[in-house]
Amino acid sequence: MKENWLKRIIIGLLVSGIMSVATFAQEPIAVNKITRADLKLSEMKYEHIEYSEVEKLLNELEQIIAQTDEEAFYKWDETYYDLYYKISTMIQIAQLNYQLHKNQSEYFDEYLYSVDLLGKMKSDYIEIFEEEEKTLSNDMTKFYELTIERSKLVDEYLEAELSTLIEVDGGEMTFIELLQDTSLNNEQFYKLYDQWYTAYNQVVGEILLQLVQLDNQMAKIQGYDTYVESMYHNYERDYTPKEIATFITHVKEVVPDLFNLLYKSNVAATTILEQYTYEGEENLLESIDEGFISKHSDLKEAYDYMCQYELYDIEYRQDKENGGFTTYFDQFAEPYIVINYGAEYETALTFIHEFGHYFSYYKIGTNMGGLDLDETYSQGLELIAMAYYNEIFQDDYYSKAAKIYTIENMLGAIIQGCLYDEFLQEIYANPNITVGEMNKLYGKLAKSYGIKVDDRSWCMVPHNFQSPFYYISYSVSAVAALEIWAESLEQEEAGINTYLALVEAGREHSFIDSLKVVGLSNPLEKETLEEVVDAVKQYFGKKHKPQEQKNAA
Repeated sequence: MKENWLKRIIIGLLVSGIMSVATFAQEPIAVNKITRADLKLSEMKYEHIEYSEVEKLLNELEQIIAQTDEEAFYKWDETYYDLYYKISTMIQIAQLNYQLHKNQSEYFDEYLYSVDLLGKMKSDYIEIFEEEEKTLSNDMTKFYELTIERSKLVDEYLEAELSTLIEVDGGEMTFIELLQDTSLNNEQFYKLYDQWYTAYNQVVGEILLQLVQLDNQMAKIQGYDTYVESMYHNYERDYTPKEIATFITHVKEVVPDLFNLLYKSNVAATTILEQYTYEGEENLLESIDEGFISKHSDLKEAYDYMCQYELYDIEYRQDKENGGFTTYFDQFAEPYIVINYGAEYETALTFIHEFGHYFSYYKIGTNMGGLDLDETYSQGLELIAMAYYNEIFQDDYYSKAAKIYTIENMLGAIIQGCLYDEFLQEIYANPNITVGEMNKLYGKLAKSYGIKVDDRSWCMVPHNFQSPFYYISYSVSAVAALEIWAESLEQEEAGINTYLALVEAGREHSFIDSLKVVGLSNPLEKETLEEVVDAVKQYFGKKHKPQEQKNAA
């Protein structure tokens, strides 16, 4: 038998690495100790790491174990983690470059290679202890095999939008070709789009069902009764699925009426916002900087660093991944913002949301603060920025529309997070469900929140595939963000100060505890939900009546 110290380290390593093939959890870094690489993305060079480098390191481990040399193991462990994070960073570089330019297939190939390499690095580590810990080794080796398989299925999902074909006049057409076909009138386009949507829904629905099978297996290996329990734990949440079930009940009672009222107004507001233009990304960033960010020194420092090293890409391109996200390069201590929307108002508002992520990563020195805090930082900044919309949009007409849009989306996030959580829980509990049955289930659940949806639309949300049960964090954090915003309505500086304090609190505390430290309420309590909904009612009742926005259209 080996020494107890070695067993404890091995088991701790396996548990800490269980969440992802891309990263281990990290502790926040003191601000004065964050060492940034000061690099542009173009200067972050991808390096193809050969397996022989991993193999050499693992051979050294075998010798250390044979000698039961504790001191040598700790030195080896540092080298292991250095290589681990290096490979993780290569994954990030390859993936991001592919997401920015999907015609660069060589980056996609290297991304898959590096993901596979990292999986081998973990599984081969485990196999070294196979003789002594056979059950653990077999289970964890299987776990990492399933993890790699999951990653490949997610890649299939991401590619499905471009690869799904529809039959047109005896030939086949892709989604991009459909968008580019100027010969189609509106009726023809929407008929073909519906045909593509149905085909796409079936393709990715089948992928989701395969993911469900894999995920349920991984949950059992981890020792959980259900996959939802494993994900709540892996997301480091300080609330349970049972508590969320109660929260969902409260949401259905409190939110839908106000949401539906604002939804009707937001139809007109969105029509107005679609006319908005900023005439170039640099003009947009200048407006956001001068109108909002530069008024707060903490935000300004992070923003200037972002601009200096061009740690963003918000230009719309067809060969770029759609949507918006912020990634964090652990090895370089640098965040990076990606946005790709055709509508310019979406880019403007999404940038503020993503800058909330960027700012917290920049400030804390890691992106592992927990989903609920992360989304409170992004959504909280969106709401705080509302007070500066006149300066950002440089027009009261667009500013009023954007306020309707922002608040309606925040209430919508509360509902959608609950809806997707309920939807996925049903599917994971019934893995033999068909795609058609999933569509019907989604439509039925949506009605319980008082909303109407296209029954297929769940398949357009990447989180449901890439990070199941993530979306409930949008719900819970939106309530916390709305409470910060409500505080800012009473006193503008109080709101931003609470926001900044929450970022600092998140360095040491869990989500609920961080809220408590800065004087905010538990967002899961019905009273908190009622208070923020009442704040929205009063805000629009006094200053920005929804019906006025409707008339403006």
